[in-house]
Amino acid sequence: LADLSLAAAEVYGVAVAARTDTATDTVTETAADTAAAVDTTDPLAGNSADELPTDLPQVLMRDYARIAIGRSENTGARRRVAVVYAQGDIVNGEGGTDQVGGAAYARMLRELRHDTNVRAIVLRVNSPGGSVTASEEIRRELVLLNADKPVVVSMGTLAASGGYWISTAARRVFAQPTTLTGSIGVFAVFPNVQGLAEKNGITSDTVSTARYADVYSVSRPRTSAELALLQRGVDNVYDAFVARVAQSRALPVDSIRVIAEGRVWSGSDALAIGLVDAMGDLQDAIDYAAELAGLDGDYRLRELPATKGAADVLSDLFDDSPPPVVGSIGTAMRAALGGAALGGTALGTPVAGVPPQLLTAWTGRLAQHGPVNDAIRMLGRDLLGLMALDDPRGTYARMPFALQIR
Repeated sequence: LADLSLAAAEVYGVAVAARTDTATDTVTETAADTAAAVDTTDPLAGNSADELPTDLPQVLMRDYARIAIGRSENTGARRRVAVVYAQGDIVNGEGGTDQVGGAAYARMLRELRHDTNVRAIVLRVNSPGGSVTASEEIRRELVLLNADKPVVVSMGTLAASGGYWISTAARRVFAQPTTLTGSIGVFAVFPNVQGLAEKNGITSDTVSTARYADVYSVSRPRTSAELALLQRGVDNVYDAFVARVAQSRALPVDSIRVIAEGRVWSGSDALAIGLVDAMGDLQDAIDYAAELAGLDGDYRLRELPATKGAADVLSDLFDDSPPPVVGSIGTAMRAALGGAALGGTALGTPVAGVPPQLLTAWTGRLAQHGPVNDAIRMLGRDLLGLMALDDPRGTYARMPFALQIR
């Protein structure tokens, strides 16, 4: 490993960047801080650190490789700390790119609970929340997991609403000063397409066996009695959310109600009001989890969800099963809108089930600027957000707005 890393350093020369939002952040900073201390008389040293520009902190790849190798995990260790990344909207089922699927993550956490080599878990949360059903499905597995192994939460840029819901199962919560968290609130969405359907000559007839059997129907508006029933359901979910937060933070329910009601807090303010335990990054959370598990440096990291290998990618390419309709629409919209910032689909990427001519026309049109195109792009982003609202009960713990840097 050392020979390969040093060989790579010989080929690529100087490197400054490192992957963000992973456990390597602290190692990179340490390497930059100690670059000046590397022995420049080493025949393998090449350019000395003194030759680097002083206006930008840098480190030679060969120097970084030596430091990283010296501080790397014990590759022969069997004991592991699992780092689970909860990135994106929390949705029902398996989820997709930049989504936290309730069923998929519950299954993953269940496997970690039964894995005897995994001694601690760090949940890295970067999510605005989403489906209440999926959030509770994940939280339940985290509670069961935390009973056997320590679970620690590390909050990224955003850990709000459903993102905070799943964080209540941890023994300790780390956040950063600029983290957006809180947003303890619940809302419900029940579509009604009756007007749109009638304009296109589509009508519907319903036969029900009980008064509220078709309360979730999208073909008609809700009655006042049905709305009152649904409101009671939303209130019950909100009370359960507040109770989970109060139990997790060991605070009175009334004090949580004061800071709840959808209010969003910075990480610094969250620390002051008791919503998080400490300021720290991902590495701090890993170190604390390892300490709780009694691991003294003799462990490895296991990052989940695992990235797809070449075999999985090829399997997806040659899969003959048609993609879900909503998934196809979402993928097409991401591609047409310049999906690199909307979920990983590159601009102009072929999409199954979408004529290439149509996709090319859309991408060419939306690449232009102007009031109309800007409005279409904003509408497309809103529609993508609506597609993530798939809770079976129509109830969500999610920040009801999106933050965009313009």
